[in-house]
Amino acid sequence: MRIAVISDLHHDERVAEYLYRTVSADRAFILGDGCQPVTELLSCRIPVTAVGGNCDIFGRRMLPFAVEEAQGVKFFLTHGHRYELCSGYGRLAFAAKSCGCSFALFGHTHIACIDAADGVTLFNPGSASRPRSGNRSYGVLEWDGSKFLPKIIDILPENC
Repeated sequence: MRIAVISDLHHDERVAEYLYRTVSADRAFILGDGCQPVTELLSCRIPVTAVGGNCDIFGRRMLPFAVEEAQGVKFFLTHGHRYELCSGYGRLAFAAKSCGCSFALFGHTHIACIDAADGVTLFNPGSASRPRSGNRSYGVLEWDGSKFLPKIIDILPENC
């Protein structure tokens, strides 16, 4: 099982098409802010769960968070803007744990990270179009037979 995790595309059609051509996954979790182009493309071939971000025009109609399960593992999906991330990950970890999730997947900061707080793995795939640090990126959750391993995948400039 392989799950693509994408955030902060900000309507970049070139990157959406690149992701559609290159992402190999069984399903996708989309974490908001202009990700409609990639959501529409990927949903033609794999199951997609998407949540809204603070820059989504239709964000009020999109879910602010979702809980999904794969291989018996529960994931808390959110954009992140409602959890005061500049003050740390405590509120986000608490929200995920309150929903019985062992992973909190979020975007908003445009900075890729893999961290942990209060027994919850925190995973931000970075920004697919406007990174604040490093390359454009997306994430992958790879099932190794006993657990999901989060990985950051760089999108190199020459590819878009």
